[in-house]
Amino acid sequence: MRFFANRTVERWLLVSFLALLTLLSGCGKKGRPLPPEPRGPLPPTAVRARQLGERILVDFVVPGPRGANPNQTPVRAELVRVVYGSTVEPQADPDAFRRRGVTVAAHDALPLESGQTLQLSDNDLGSLEDSGMGSTLRYGVRVLDRRGRPSALVVARDLVPIAFGPAAIGLTGRATSEGVRLSWTEPPGEGGYQYNLYRQEVGGPASRQPINSQPITGTEYRDQNVTTDSQYRYEIRVALAPDRPFREGPPSLAKTILAADRFAPTAPDGLVVVKEGDGIRLFWNPGTERDLAGYHLYRRIDDGDWIRLNDAALSTPSFLDRDLTTGRVRDYRATAIDSSTPPNESSPSVEESFELGEGARADETTDG
Repeated sequence: MRFFANRTVERWLLVSFLALLTLLSGCGKKGRPLPPEPRGPLPPTAVRARQLGERILVDFVVPGPRGANPNQTPVRAELVRVVYGSTVEPQADPDAFRRRGVTVAAHDALPLESGQTLQLSDNDLGSLEDSGMGSTLRYGVRVLDRRGRPSALVVARDLVPIAFGPAAIGLTGRATSEGVRLSWTEPPGEGGYQYNLYRQEVGGPASRQPINSQPITGTEYRDQNVTTDSQYRYEIRVALAPDRPFREGPPSLAKTILAADRFAPTAPDGLVVVKEGDGIRLFWNPGTERDLAGYHLYRRIDDGDWIRLNDAALSTPSFLDRDLTTGRVRDYRATAIDSSTPPNESSPSVEESFELGEGARADETTDG
């Protein structure tokens, strides 16, 4: 009986050992076991934090879904904050958001629009010591899908809020031949402020970047990078610090301006008339306006009416008049036009005259 029991135990041990070997080699794959594939949404991109007055704004680009399953579509975005006091040196700590992170803002949509730039606002600075001024604020953004599965948390650059004063006031602007000229009034206080200027085409997306590459000193700016007949919305903010992330005071009241071009180019100068072969060559100094589109040339014969010689605008400041008539006195003048629709035409240049001799040959064509 004891012999039978021992044989039974041995057989059980052998079967268990073979089962263990089968389990260890069951998948047939070699190498280390792989971690499970992520199941949550793709992470957001271009995450950036900035101070605007008493608020912290964090914007980011919404990712697309990880897969084709509708449950993988991102439908919620969350803004999480970690605070380091003014006496604490912040350290790289990937676990800080899990241990001390606080969700301060969220946005829900069905679904979030992939590729959209979305902005979340931390309006809870008042709950922090000194409203967070001087503390280091670290923000992370994540998106969640329909099943509540989160993406990886993407962290923005640390930001230390700065105390701010009043906003700039009296922003005005007008269209000129060289773009839109803007001016504003310096806010009361110590003076010596610097500024960031923002431009948004009406009906278009809000700008995340100021149009100035460096903070503006003074209270005037000329915006040359505009499209004629487009409407723009401008806003000026006091730059609290020259470096990034941006820390700015409250925005001014916005000003909407139509970049209409009602300004003609300067009249051409230096018109010269000379005989060239069987024709008369005219040339003048080229214009310098950035929206210059070309020139028109006019001729008058023996006190008659002025007639334009070119159909399309002349692209170069030169023209060869081959339409000669014996014994006639001809006057010439040129104008410049811009690229507006319809174009603005300058006043005429100084007139120049040419008198044909008796031996001149007649021809019926003109050439630009």
